[in-house]
Amino acid sequence: FSYFHHKKTADCKYSLISSVFILLTFIGMIFSSLIIIFKVELAVLLTRDISQQNLFYYIAIILLFDVINGISLAILNIMEKSKEYVSLSIVKNTVLVILVLIAKFTDNLSVKNLFFYITISAGITAIFSIFKMVKVQFNLAKKIENKIIFSAEIISNLLRFGLPMIPGTLAMLLLRAGDRYMLTYFSENTLYDTGIYAVGYRIGMIMIFLNSIVSLVYFPYAMRIADNKDAKKSYRKIFNFYILLGGILGSLIILFASEIFYIFIDKAYYGAIKIVFFGVISNYLLGIFNIINLSFYVKKKAGNIAVA
Repeated sequence: FSYFHHKKTADCKYSLISSVFILLTFIGMIFSSLIIIFKVELAVLLTRDISQQNLFYYIAIILLFDVINGISLAILNIMEKSKEYVSLSIVKNTVLVILVLIAKFTDNLSVKNLFFYITISAGITAIFSIFKMVKVQFNLAKKIENKIIFSAEIISNLLRFGLPMIPGTLAMLLLRAGDRYMLTYFSENTLYDTGIYAVGYRIGMIMIFLNSIVSLVYFPYAMRIADNKDAKKSYRKIFNFYILLGGILGSLIILFASEIFYIFIDKAYYGAIKIVFFGVISNYLLGIFNIINLSFYVKKKAGNIAVA
C-alpha cells in the first residue's frame, strides 16, 4: 500500500510486483519447510495430540499457497481491480464448498479429509492467482522497455518499512490467537469456555463486514490520492462515515443479539449472548484504529504502526 503509488511509472510497478512475489514466495517456502520439520512439536503445542502431526503437511502446503493468493489479492486490491479481486476470492471458497458437499453426501467427511480439500482449493486458487499476476505483468510490460524482474533497491526500501512492523504483527497474531489458548489452558471450564467465547465474539465480528469494506475499497483509493491536496478532507470524511455507520451497525447487533442467537445458533451457546457487546466494541475500535493508521502508511511511519 505505501509504495505502490510512490512512483507511478509502469516499470517501477512491474519491478515492485515481481520482486515482492519472488521474495515472499521464497520466504513462504522456508516457513512451510520449517512447519514440516517441526510438525511433531507443533502438533503437541497447538492440538495437545501428537497423533495430529500429519495434518501439518497439509497446513504447510496450504499456507504456502495462501502466501501466493494473499500477494495476488493485495496487488489486485491496490490496483483497484475489483472484478478480478472478487473472482479470485470466490474460487477458493467455491471449490472448497463443492468438495465438502461431495464428502458429506458420500459420508467421507473427516478432519484429515477437510484439510485435504482445503489444500486442493488453495492450490487451484494459487494457479488462478499466478495466471492473474502474469496477466497484470504482461499488461505493464507493454509500456516499458527494460524489465527488471527483481530489484534489490525496491526490496531494500520495502524491508526498511516492513521489518519494524514484524514485532507489531506478531503482537497482533498473539492477541488474536492467544485468547482461546488462555481459556483452554487456564479457565475453569476449559474448552466449554473457549466455545462460548468463540461464538460470542464471532457474532460481534459481524462488524468485520464494514471494516473490510473500508479496508478493501477505501484504502487503495486513499493511497492513490495521498499526494492530492484534498486527501486529508477525504480521510476525515471516511473517518466520520465509519464512526456514524459503524456505531449504528454495532448498536443493532447488540440490541438484537438475542434474536440472532435464537435464529442461527444452537441453544447450547446461549450463554455467549452476554459477551457479544465486547466483541462488537472491540471490532468497532479496530476499524477506527485502522483508519487512523492510514496516515502512518501514507507517511511511511512504520515505527508508529508497530508501536500501536
